[in-house]
Amino acid sequence: PPSEQRCNGGKPAGCINLGAAYNDGEGVPVDKVKAFSLFKRACEGDEPIGCNNLAFMHAQGSGTTADQAQAARYYERGCTLGNAKSCEYTGTRYLEGKGVEKNPEKGRALLDKACKGGFAVACYDLAQAIRGKEEGFPPNPARAQSLEERAKQLDPDVEIHWMRLNLR
Repeated sequence: PPSEQRCNGGKPAGCINLGAAYNDGEGVPVDKVKAFSLFKRACEGDEPIGCNNLAFMHAQGSGTTADQAQAARYYERGCTLGNAKSCEYTGTRYLEGKGVEKNPEKGRALLDKACKGGFAVACYDLAQAIRGKEEGFPPNPARAQSLEERAKQLDPDVEIHWMRLNLR
């Protein structure tokens, strides 16, 4: 497959596509361990989506042993490389202290970064936090309303997506 040629030819983005194929069984047998390995190669090649996918597999224990600290590490790397979704996941981990030491200020900053990066769920998460629903956040209803409006502009179904993510 072309993705395999790109991945083996030093193109980390090809490793993401190939990893997704093995993860989902698209055109190849499902192989979570191989998918994990391919996402790791992509992340090591500075592909932020590869880091996000690798973090998710660590969080779920898919293709590897569940490890929340490693999940947090790779979500943070994906964020550093520019993936807004990774910033949101890292931010919520800092709010909850999941795999990292709890740090509401850092969590808030990462959610803000993800929101500014166009990830609607992060805007909605941040709005909920500053409505006073998260420890360490002074309530700010006007800012919360503004963030919810931004979230709905980015994704009219943001509330549904937010609920699904919070049920995991």
